[in-house]
Amino acid sequence: MKRKMKRKRITTSADVNEGDNVDLISGLPDDILVYLLSFLEMKTAARTSLLSKRWSYIWTYLVHLDFDDPGFHLIEGNPTCDQIDKYHQWVHKVITTNRASWLSTFRIHFPLNSLNVADINKWVRFALSKDVRNLELNLSPWGLTTEVDGYILRWRFLFYQPVYTYKHLTYLKSLHLEALSVVGNVIEHVLFNCLNLDRLMLRDCRFYSIGVFLETKLVVSSLSLKHFELSHFFGVLESLQISAPKLSSFIFMGWGKAVVEYIHVPALVNVTFGYAYRL
Repeated sequence: MKRKMKRKRITTSADVNEGDNVDLISGLPDDILVYLLSFLEMKTAARTSLLSKRWSYIWTYLVHLDFDDPGFHLIEGNPTCDQIDKYHQWVHKVITTNRASWLSTFRIHFPLNSLNVADINKWVRFALSKDVRNLELNLSPWGLTTEVDGYILRWRFLFYQPVYTYKHLTYLKSLHLEALSVVGNVIEHVLFNCLNLDRLMLRDCRFYSIGVFLETKLVVSSLSLKHFELSHFFGVLESLQISAPKLSSFIFMGWGKAVVEYIHVPALVNVTFGYAYRL
């Protein structure tokens, strides 16, 4: 009498998904899930909190906070109060729920103005408290225009002074300031306190001297700086002095005549000049 042999059925991935309904991704460690979410836009990553209780907090450990919504780029002229409020609510929600012990990137990109100084200072303090490595404040585009010397220029206003007394500035590697006003010797203080800063970009900025629009001298002195860009700045910058032994790349594009003085730049190999300048 022949005995019937039992065949062992091989379980496939389809059986797991359709039959047992097992969520294999949710079983991964938190660090891996956070890494996977880092490839998504921040708003999309936040929506994963609705998937299940397991996902409700994962997105709050993101270390790359990029507050750049493509929808805001469609704004023409000055943003409305409703648009500004929505942006503020978005930033506030993220920074109040973030649990990361440090930040790789903190980026603000929205046409704010001097009325929003308190909020921006709060956001910057938050980023610095998280030992942020890459900080960007980009307030372009800004719709306010005015006539200067017969030309219509787009003014970008924000009287902003970074809190350079923070010990956390030692972690900052890259600083990008765009479309805002720089008051006094803020840049010099940042360079003095950011001991590991290797990239500094200043674009579409307006330089002031203690609140008065005057001729300005900018001294860039750093032992760690490798890349420096000063482009499309507004105001009469009479003098730019650079002393940076590790500086290898320098971009300078200005509206007025300015003297660029190299004090100590032995590693400089790539230089780009545009508009009016004199050496």
